[in-house]
Amino acid sequence: MRKLLFVGQFPPPKHGVSIINELLCSELKSSYEVSKYDYRFSNDLKDIGGRLLSKLIVYIKHCFSLLRIIFFSDSLDVIYFTPNVRGGVFFRDLIVVLILKLSRAKIFLHLHGLGVADRSSSRVWRALYFVMFSRTYIVHVSKRVVLDEFKYHYGTKGRFYLNNSVDLSLPEQIASKKVDGFYGKTIVHMSNFRPSKGIMDVLKAYKELKKEMPCCLKMVGSFTSNDFEAEVFSYIHKEEIEDVEFLGFLETDEKNKVLAMADLFLYPSYDDSFGLVVLEAQVLGAPVVAYDIGSMKQIVNPKQGFVAELGDFYSLLSAGKKILNSDYKSIDWDFLKDYDIKNYTSRLVDILESSK
Repeated sequence: MRKLLFVGQFPPPKHGVSIINELLCSELKSSYEVSKYDYRFSNDLKDIGGRLLSKLIVYIKHCFSLLRIIFFSDSLDVIYFTPNVRGGVFFRDLIVVLILKLSRAKIFLHLHGLGVADRSSSRVWRALYFVMFSRTYIVHVSKRVVLDEFKYHYGTKGRFYLNNSVDLSLPEQIASKKVDGFYGKTIVHMSNFRPSKGIMDVLKAYKELKKEMPCCLKMVGSFTSNDFEAEVFSYIHKEEIEDVEFLGFLETDEKNKVLAMADLFLYPSYDDSFGLVVLEAQVLGAPVVAYDIGSMKQIVNPKQGFVAELGDFYSLLSAGKKILNSDYKSIDWDFLKDYDIKNYTSRLVDILESSK
């Protein structure tokens, strides 16, 4: 059996990439002899941006551990890594990619975030991306994102897309029900709470919608910053916004129960390559309103939602009103079948094997 080194972040903390990595690493064991390397820097979302000295020490340990694996483990056939492509963490991950390139194995870089296209006008960034991507195979989250992000070749050996996927059996597992004792509409937002996820847009839209109809807002997720958490609650208090419930991070079953009760899933993110939760909402019958970022126009079914231009708050608000005043609670299985989790790992294996 071929040997695969899987380098990635795994829960905790739980976020989109770590959850997908956990799934893939487990499922790939049926096709490869998998060595799992946990490239973790924190156990809590609020720690992701802090304690630089301790993170530097952890990073140095990661580099030496990976060097030891590359030079002293049995020969590897495939290396799979999920690097960041922007910010300070790009330079951190660039060094890791260079370490991995010391191996003779074929290297697959599975990208989950945006940023390459935004920096491609800079010669310096194009050179840096060439250093990272050359002689590797790129996997991204959708065909649209691959085309948008990789207008330059960067010396890659191949570029593929692998749609994130969802369990289409969720409706059979979750019984949809309304909020006990509440007769109005239920609006849900779910993410890691940071400014780029459009949290303030969610609150502002909810404030306007509540003026026109009885509704409540369920916020599912965790704050990544104490300062932003204080800003959000200060805004809610100042604007006297009522019936907002912060549920924190929920495990899968509880999260899905909240999605199933939604009359509207509001997702005005400014920074998303895919947005797996948007698919999950649609599978559970929740209509979606989102901004046009990353793959949103691909994964939001027009029969079950609306995609507004990025930052167009009033279009977002108008779409939310239309949905709450209409009957959008239907599921289009023909649309969703391309995102079935049952096919996700087999599609990745096809990509890995296509490079032979």
